Amino acid sequence: MRIRFFGEIGPKITQYSKVVHLQDRDIVVDLNTENVVGGYRWVPDYDNYVSKMIMLRKSIEIAIHNDFQNKGISYEWIKYHIDELEFTNEEIDDMVDIKYRYSSIQKKLLSLLNITRVDICPGEEDYAVWIFCLDEELSDEMLLVSTDLNGNVIDFGWETEGE
Repeated sequence: MRIRFFGEIGPKITQYSKVVHLQDRDIVVDLNTENVVGGYRWVPDYDNYVSKMIMLRKSIEIAIHNDFQNKGISYEWIKYHIDELEFTNEEIDDMVDIKYRYSSIQKKLLSLLNITRVDICPGEEDYAVWIFCLDEELSDEMLLVSTDLNGNVIDFGWETEGE
């Protein structure tokens, strides 16, 4: 069977990975079919989900900003980078778009957050996990946003790359 991004998939392989271009950057899309191995009823849902990735990205980025404003995980993640990595306004000014030059250091760092990977797991409640990071030279900390099959945000998380 052929599916978007991955082409031909087989019933015995459960892990797929592909670099795809999403708007302004290349990201990795990982597909884990372990929970649906041997069946193909999940494919229309998968196709529907990935066909909306640009729209989903925008709504997830809005959710991150809202979580930041409400001092949730996104806020703690940004605060960690300021406290532990000791970023200064001057260092960040060299990295941010000119429109953020007069923003707080927190908002400057938030503006540097980029989508790097989407892990899709058909058959799981957390259907997809969107992974955001700062430039890998700055940090190996990942901000995770879990969504359901419809793209609704379920939860935020935080992990270190490689854990």
